[in-house]
Amino acid sequence: MSYRSFLLLSIAIFLQVINHANAANIQITEHTGSSAWWFAIAVSDSSFTLLEAKDSGSYSTYTPMQSTGWGYNIFYTNGQPVTPPVSIRITKGNHVIVLPNIITSIIPGSLIDTGASFTTTPGSGATSAPTTPTSTPVTSAPATQAPVTPSPATQSPVTPAPATQSPVTPAPATTKPPMVNPATVPPIAPTAKVTLTGNPFAGRNMYLSPNYRNEVESAMATYPSLASKMSKVANIATGYWIDRIAVIPNITTILTQARTQQSQSGKQTVTVLVIYDLPNRDCHAYASNGELQCNGDPLCATGLAAYKTQYIDAIVAAISAFPDMPIVAIVEPDSLPNLATNLGTPKCAASVYAYKTGVSYAVQRLGTLPNVAQYIDAAHGGWLGWETGRAAFASVVASVLSAAGGNNLIRGFATNVANYQPLGTLTSTDDPCNLASQWNFATNEVKYVNLLDQSLTAAGITSKGYVIDTGRNGVPNARSDCSNWCNINKAGLGVASSTNTTFSGLGIIDAYYWVKPPGECDGTSDSTAQRFDRMCASSDSVTNAPQAGVWFPSYFKMVVENSNPAL
Repeated sequence: MSYRSFLLLSIAIFLQVINHANAANIQITEHTGSSAWWFAIAVSDSSFTLLEAKDSGSYSTYTPMQSTGWGYNIFYTNGQPVTPPVSIRITKGNHVIVLPNIITSIIPGSLIDTGASFTTTPGSGATSAPTTPTSTPVTSAPATQAPVTPSPATQSPVTPAPATQSPVTPAPATTKPPMVNPATVPPIAPTAKVTLTGNPFAGRNMYLSPNYRNEVESAMATYPSLASKMSKVANIATGYWIDRIAVIPNITTILTQARTQQSQSGKQTVTVLVIYDLPNRDCHAYASNGELQCNGDPLCATGLAAYKTQYIDAIVAAISAFPDMPIVAIVEPDSLPNLATNLGTPKCAASVYAYKTGVSYAVQRLGTLPNVAQYIDAAHGGWLGWETGRAAFASVVASVLSAAGGNNLIRGFATNVANYQPLGTLTSTDDPCNLASQWNFATNEVKYVNLLDQSLTAAGITSKGYVIDTGRNGVPNARSDCSNWCNINKAGLGVASSTNTTFSGLGIIDAYYWVKPPGECDGTSDSTAQRFDRMCASSDSVTNAPQAGVWFPSYFKMVVENSNPAL
């Protein structure tokens, strides 16, 4: 196992500390993958005063474990593997139990039962282990699962409205954390079930992705002079894109990580998931075309069947195992906006039924989960800011929500997802995209949200909240043409993920949030590559860009250097 291996070792020790021999049943569940290590032990008798463990390698002296308050004692290792045999030492009052070499083998993914008799004697260090422990695997290793890989993508909007963005697509497995078999995740005790009302971000922490931290830390190693600034980015919340069916099992790992963070902080922790796999996805662009297609069928029977049963239903099932975790779902970036403005594109015209039916089904199914707050993607002001665009979008959304079961199923809307439109304020007079001269008064995203809310209210969709993606819009005038959306040169990080939105002057913004993780590519600049989109070779785009979703270190360096506010 390499330096970047991940080990989750959960040991349940059932014992009563007394002054004579007593049997202990120890179960070990273990996983390997590519991330940092952590090591956790649970003891049924919570009255012990100290729990320690050591191995035969990097951790050769007994290391105290810290109580998490949720049934386990834990420490984070230094990235080196745990080497069997492993010994455990338990102190209770003036009694010490030492279980030497209780774990004699570590087999990835296996459940191991060890039976050992031991005797406790008063005083420090008193131990006895008359029965030799065994480490016999009793279950097989879990099947390999797809690595965590966000993958947004979007399209260029219809003219004269500036185009949208190309969100994140799959990043290579080498940069992603391990995926854990749900059956072998340590049973961290859930807290009370969550029912979300109002702003789901308010009063809660935001989940921090270990996967994104790994990407950031790789850039820190490449650009050490920026390491201090980059390290701050690793502590900013980002969204996770469920961009294909194969990554749905990763939801369990992500929500388990979030539950751990929630347990350690003692404060509810909200996780943002991006729903992004409609049939004929990205109908007005090429950088992030999806896996499900309609193939000329106007009813998209095959594609929609897969979307419903293999994608949405599977996501709902995965989330259902975490009723104690607050979750925000950003629903299908660019889909409904394309139906508002881009029906002149044949693929978009052929996707109307699939998009409306698919989004309606997603909203209805996710709406059955009380711990999930939904925000439908609403493009950005440079695309839908015109009055006709906003009205068309509101009409599409109204029909979709009616089919889903009502406006109350969603919390609101997400704007500027994976794009670069300036944030601004309600009173700002800046117009870096020169939109007002084109009769588009959504000259920044705050003004767009205000105008969009008016259009939605006119369509009967009222009292909604909004999330604005501020991951890469820190430099308002980075583009010469605001219809450009791919890997924009001179872009910079924007306002960090936060519920502190009061300076906007608009009270309906729930949060600023980095929906697309900054540093993950919008799309390849190689005109000979698969999924090349000409917008990724625009005059405002950087060169040498990899495929969408792949980690792009030099681009991350640039947005960190250009961050506004400064890091």
